[in-house]
Amino acid sequence: MKVDYYIGPRGSESEMCGIERYLTSVLPHLSGKTDPKFIGFKALQKIPITIQEYALYPIKIRKERRKDSVSCFISQDTAYLLNLLSFNRSVVICYDLIHYLRPEYSFIIKNKIKISIAGMKRADRIITISNHVKKQIAEYLNYPEERIDVAYPGVDFEKFKPFTPSSNFLEKYGIGNIDPNIILYVGSEHPRMNLNTLIKALYFVKKKCPDIKFLKVGRPQFQGAREKFLALIKSLGLERNVIFIDYVEEEHLPAIYNAASLLVYPVLEAGFGLPPLEAMACGTPVITSNTASLPEVVGDAGIMVNPYDTDKLSEMILKVLTDNSLQKKLSEKGLNRARQFTWENTAKTIFKTFEKLREIHNI
Repeated sequence: MKVDYYIGPRGSESEMCGIERYLTSVLPHLSGKTDPKFIGFKALQKIPITIQEYALYPIKIRKERRKDSVSCFISQDTAYLLNLLSFNRSVVICYDLIHYLRPEYSFIIKNKIKISIAGMKRADRIITISNHVKKQIAEYLNYPEERIDVAYPGVDFEKFKPFTPSSNFLEKYGIGNIDPNIILYVGSEHPRMNLNTLIKALYFVKKKCPDIKFLKVGRPQFQGAREKFLALIKSLGLERNVIFIDYVEEEHLPAIYNAASLLVYPVLEAGFGLPPLEAMACGTPVITSNTASLPEVVGDAGIMVNPYDTDKLSEMILKVLTDNSLQKKLSEKGLNRARQFTWENTAKTIFKTFEKLREIHNI
């Protein structure tokens, strides 16, 4: 089966974060079942990106696409192409509708997203990464639910597994020779990540565990977020308790998870939530939100709280830090839970979607 993947204009140093990890992890499991072709577009510095997206890239697609292939748009951002060109057997991978639904994003961003949303409605099928997003697509886009398939992300168990990080590694990232009470968060500083609530909870935790360290991994990725975050940390007197690591190479992430006492992920909205899954695969206890897609990820293997309840969040953090039996229980349940999410299963679901299109259109 031929599959053309449309990846859009890309800069030489552009990052796709979770999208990139999803694709690079699942494609090896699809390679033996499909004949893939990747149609990308190297972004040009002196030409406005809008012209490249809406004029140059479609020209390239007309020349390179295969008439008898499935057209797979690797994210909802590339679905705008469905407004410009006709595609048979089209499927869009939609990771979330966050930019479309959340209030903090600008008018310009929302308008651009609306164009992609209009294109996504034209797709024959949509693949998404959680039942939470599936329900949102059906509700807000008025898209037929029976044409939406859920392909959960997986985890690489060769990399993400329990082990003891070396002291040299810990010192490299500034977390060597400190008390073992490391509270970890991995992600951006978008308002939806709810870090203000987490920091306020840590203020109360510090009163009983003054030697805690909060390890925040990831770039801000939202204008002005870091400045506001630092101001809150300073106002609560937590400057010496917070360590920022803006970038960690992916191969080093498992060691970061293993160095932590627990991962706290109190987000308000998420398409899936890879950090809790990766933490569980490393045997690290998880506290997360009881909203959005997070219950689908952690099940009963983590502690879920109302993300607006600062008191409950601080209570649960203290409980995990001070109760060794609870730590062990969460670690064991997390490891078992994580084993349910494999990239092979992700690929099987995606391939079934391709087969549904082949059956309908007789590829």
